[in-house]
Amino acid sequence: ELADHGKGFLSVTEKYDYSTPIGRAMLGVMQVINQLEREQTSENTRNKMISIAAKGLCPYGKPPRGYKRGEKGDNNLYLDPRRAEEVRDIFEMYASPQYTMQDILKRYRCLSKMTILNILRNQTYLGKIVYAGQVYPGHHPAIISEELFHRVHELLPKPRTGKIPRPKARKRQYLLSGLLRCHCGRYMSPASAKS
Repeated sequence: ELADHGKGFLSVTEKYDYSTPIGRAMLGVMQVINQLEREQTSENTRNKMISIAAKGLCPYGKPPRGYKRGEKGDNNLYLDPRRAEEVRDIFEMYASPQYTMQDILKRYRCLSKMTILNILRNQTYLGKIVYAGQVYPGHHPAIISEELFHRVHELLPKPRTGKIPRPKARKRQYLLSGLLRCHCGRYMSPASAKS
């Protein structure tokens, strides 16, 4: 890219002239070695994270809502009693026919619709660890029962080809849900306001 613009590359730490054939060859060798090192480090990190998950520990940084981490280096998940009760309540509200997603959003104003849907799909609340497409038994306590989780999953929207999934039925029907896109390519979300 530099050469295309009539510019060159100069390194302060190496004494190569990158305008010569030998210098360009050395630059190419250094690029290949750097790429190898980057890919090897990435693979080693991924394998380490998978081995942590396989032991039933949490391999990622921020724990899901309802759990907290211990001391530095402790990969166990511990219950956060107040937040765990919120998660349980969200599952129970969603499973109940008398509540809609809008009711849940009103009660938990600090959470977005996508955050709530992610909570409802998260198997961590069953006492499991999900990482790299695999599910492992976890060492942490479950917040909800398998029965409640499956009831909720029966109600969760199923992805439709070419359309965004619709959340649990609202009080109003939005006919254009999943059809309109923003100029950036994302689907537009329906909303209502008194004004």
